[in-house]
Amino acid sequence: NTTTKQSHHLLQFLAEDFASLLTLTAKQCSRPPSELSPSGQYLFGIACACMIRVAPSVTIHIHQNTIMNDDDDNSNNKNDGDRIITTIRKNGIPYPILLFDELFDTESSSTVELCGGGISNLIRAGGVVISATHRPGYFGGGLACRTVTLSGGKVLLG
Repeated sequence: NTTTKQSHHLLQFLAEDFASLLTLTAKQCSRPPSELSPSGQYLFGIACACMIRVAPSVTIHIHQNTIMNDDDDNSNNKNDGDRIITTIRKNGIPYPILLFDELFDTESSSTVELCGGGISNLIRAGGVVISATHRPGYFGGGLACRTVTLSGGKVLLG
């Protein structure tokens, strides 16, 4: 089925795009997560969350024939992947909005630092990351663009 083939092709490029943005290598993506470093496990999980968030929208657009033409079926190089990702963005398929609820609170600052570059790349590409944390200092160094402080369930201004 051509639509299934297109979906698979496009989702594969998306997975590669998210992995690349999050600084995961092909070798890391092919290993069981349990064999990855702590930062690799986090980044792999974030890439999976991105795919879970975006894949249904991609599938809907493909079934509505709003993304790919039949002649796109024969393409499988990186430039075609870049073109497909651009097409996805132009078609209004949202990049993921992710909520990290105390995700890094129990990790060492070095693990957070190793993940920071990939998360920054994801944000620059259009993703939105919201982190609820007891350790806002972990997201310093340019990763956090806006900080909201809560105390006793109230937003502190200032």
